[in-house]
Amino acid sequence: MPNLHGSVDHIGIRDGHPFGVQGLASGSDADNLVAIRRAERAFAGYALPLLSRLVLSPQSHGSHDGSMPRSSLPAPSVGDVIAGCTYLSSFKGGASGGTTFWKLKCICGFEFDRRASEHWYYAKKGVRKLCKNKHLHTDLEVGSRFGRLIITSFEKREVKTTKGVENRGYAICDCACGTVGFAALPERLRDGSTQSCGCYLKESVGDRFRTHGKTDTREFDLWAAAKERADKTGIPFDIELDDIQIPEVCPVLGIPIDMRLGRGRRQPDSPSLDKFVPDKGYTKGNIQVISWRANWLKNNGTVEEWVRIAQWCEREDVRRRLKGDA
Repeated sequence: MPNLHGSVDHIGIRDGHPFGVQGLASGSDADNLVAIRRAERAFAGYALPLLSRLVLSPQSHGSHDGSMPRSSLPAPSVGDVIAGCTYLSSFKGGASGGTTFWKLKCICGFEFDRRASEHWYYAKKGVRKLCKNKHLHTDLEVGSRFGRLIITSFEKREVKTTKGVENRGYAICDCACGTVGFAALPERLRDGSTQSCGCYLKESVGDRFRTHGKTDTREFDLWAAAKERADKTGIPFDIELDDIQIPEVCPVLGIPIDMRLGRGRRQPDSPSLDKFVPDKGYTKGNIQVISWRANWLKNNGTVEEWVRIAQWCEREDVRRRLKGDA
C-alpha cells in the first residue's frame, strides 16, 4: 500500500468522481486506485472542484524510477473544468514558442487563452481563476432573468469609444416578446435600466403618443379650444373627446350647424361648446354643442331671441333635473 504522507489535494471531478492526488507514493495501479478511493471519500462534497489528469501507472509517463513526471502540468481532456473554467485545447506560444497555453471557456461564456502554468497554479491551490470580465461573475449567469430578458450566453464585441476600439462584454438575451439574441450590457441589467429588448418602452409610452383619429375634426377643434380656455382661467375640465357630440341642428335656434373646418372666422352656424352652468366649467354632463350664434346670444341679442333661449334653458333644465344631472 502506498504511503499517503504529505498533502493530498482534491484537484477536480471528472465523470462525477474526484481525481488528482498529490503526495501519492509509487506503487502498482491497484495500490494507486485504493489511494484514489480514499481521496474520494476524504474530499466528497468539496466546495470548489478543480480538474487535472492522474495517470495510475507511473510508467505511462515514461518514468523509469517510479517517481512523478518532471512536468508539473497535467494533460487535461476537452471538457475538464480546471479552476472554474472549461478546458478546450492547448498550444505552444510565447516569445520562445515553447510556453504551453490553454484555451479556456469561462463560466460567463467568454473564451480566452492563459498560460497553462499560471492557471494550473491556481487550480492546485483550490482557487477559482476566471476570465477578466469580473462584472459578469457576480450575479450574472446563463439562465438569469432580468425583467423580460433571460441570459442565454455571453460574448465580446468591439465597440468604438472616445479612446478607440474596445472589447466589451455583452450578455446575450432572449426577450419575452420573442426577440432572440438581444445584446445587453451587464451593468445595465444589474442596475435595472435594461429590462427588455425595447418592447416594454414601446408599450408603456405608445398610448401617450397614439392618435385617436380625430385630430383634423371639428370635435377635436372644440375640445382643444375648451381645454386651452380652462387652463388659462382655471375652471374645471374633465371632458374627453368622445363627450363632444355635434348635432346637425342647433337645439336652441333650430338652425343647421355647419361642421366644416377652414372657413376662417366662426360663422353663426358654426358649432360652439356651451357650458350649461358656467361655474361648473367644462365637466361631464355640463356641456352641449349649440350654434355659435346661440352661444353668442347669451351675452348679446334681442328680447325675442332671449325668450327663445330662456325657453330652451327651461326645457334643458327640466330634462337635466329629470335625468339627475342638475
